[in-house]
Amino acid sequence: MKRILGADVSLNHSGFVLLDEDGELEDYCFITEKAGDASRNKEHGTRWKQPIKKKDSHLKSVVRIAWLDQMLRNIYERTRPDLIVIEGYAFDTHGAHQMGEIGGLARLLAWQRGCPQRRHDPLTVKMFACHKGNAKKGEVQKAVSERWGVDFLHCGAQAHEDLCDAYVLAMMGLTEARIRSGAIALNSLHPKELQVFNRTTKKAPINVLGRGWISCMDTA
Repeated sequence: MKRILGADVSLNHSGFVLLDEDGELEDYCFITEKAGDASRNKEHGTRWKQPIKKKDSHLKSVVRIAWLDQMLRNIYERTRPDLIVIEGYAFDTHGAHQMGEIGGLARLLAWQRGCPQRRHDPLTVKMFACHKGNAKKGEVQKAVSERWGVDFLHCGAQAHEDLCDAYVLAMMGLTEARIRSGAIALNSLHPKELQVFNRTTKKAPINVLGRGWISCMDTA
């Protein structure tokens, strides 16, 4: 793997972080509702603003999906990743159906590009970053700053949160790629990071390393 994209996709704001094979920050971009954050970061930030004034939630939802479809296509084309790691859904997510639509769109477009992908739920993202699954958002941001020396504070609070999550996702993808290539050994990981890759659930009885990347090539 050469370039890995971490994607924290949400209803009205999202963060994307691209790392190279050495773990260096190569690019990042974000979607935000906040006009000021987007205008101060024109190279990396794009503002989402609902163009439909009518009180029709169904129409607004379709318009938002169409807009995000084009944005995701642009971001994937801009970053041209070799692997995409996308955050899954929290169990208590509000607007779960809309989240499913947008998260599904992000995965579908990656699939259509033929780009291998991986999905991690919020618990494992926190476990990997902070070594505890119940870490708060601020703790994840602190871990990104202190462990890896990266922050996105200049992008605004909302984008900073999204980009930190996306950064951790990209690091998880990079770590998995290094394990698979033999560049690092499993026993070199922190026990909690090892738990991330060994973790199983009822829906996923085989751990991450036993499943391989999600790829359209698997259906060929």
